Amino acid sequence: MSVVSRLGVLVVVFALASCAPSRSDSIRVDRVEIPLGAMDDSVLTPERLLLTGSAAWDWTTVAELVRRHAVTGEERVRAEEVLQSGAYLGDSARVLVLSRPGIEEGLADAGTAYLQSAFPSDAAPGPFETDITFELDGPDGATTSLALELRDPDASSTEGGVGQLLVTWSYTALSPDVRTDSVRLHVLTRPPGGQYESVAAHRFAPRDWRGSHRLSLVYAPGRLSFSLNGEPVMTAPVRLTRPAGPVYLGSYSRTPTLGLTLVDWTFRAR
Repeated sequence: MSVVSRLGVLVVVFALASCAPSRSDSIRVDRVEIPLGAMDDSVLTPERLLLTGSAAWDWTTVAELVRRHAVTGEERVRAEEVLQSGAYLGDSARVLVLSRPGIEEGLADAGTAYLQSAFPSDAAPGPFETDITFELDGPDGATTSLALELRDPDASSTEGGVGQLLVTWSYTALSPDVRTDSVRLHVLTRPPGGQYESVAAHRFAPRDWRGSHRLSLVYAPGRLSFSLNGEPVMTAPVRLTRPAGPVYLGSYSRTPTLGLTLVDWTFRAR
């Protein structure tokens, strides 16, 4: 099977699960067809993204993609139904590794992906939505940060600080030496020619966040709303007033590092 549509595959596979016979009576399916006209907002393809640093494509199977894509209780139940359905899910699927786990010494090379031509180049960004499904793995005490930035159209630097909106999600894996609140979502905006200024932040209760999560952003002029794994988190006062270049998504951390893999990234501009 050619995985023509990442989300299309998941939709069709979930549909198969809903009408699948019991495991003892299951009939293996040779192909999972993509329905005609299926919409796919995923940008996680080599054709859409420019990679720099340690970012690299990796291969998994459709079965593993279904499992790793499930972040809520309902999604995990549906994923298990899919995996037990008897459908053939052994074909290859891509994920994007932004950082490798367990780097202990030196500087961990940041992994970045640029979504080019996300917005028109002659006007400020209008409403948009983006969902970032990512997976964390690595040793206790390791750390990582996921950063999303709307960069300036003429920015040539691969470093941060050259856009008008920056969102970071930072995490240190709990260990006996790390007992404080260790997860933070931070929103910053930058005026023309100025420095980034904090506009909102949210701290999460301590827990082991290793595994898969989905960070969702919904922008309307004057407001940027966030949810994590389907649960609302906060709304920040954000108004984007000038044209934006590529959307930058990157991972950076101190050592030792947590691994951060993009399972999916969808982007919809309205």
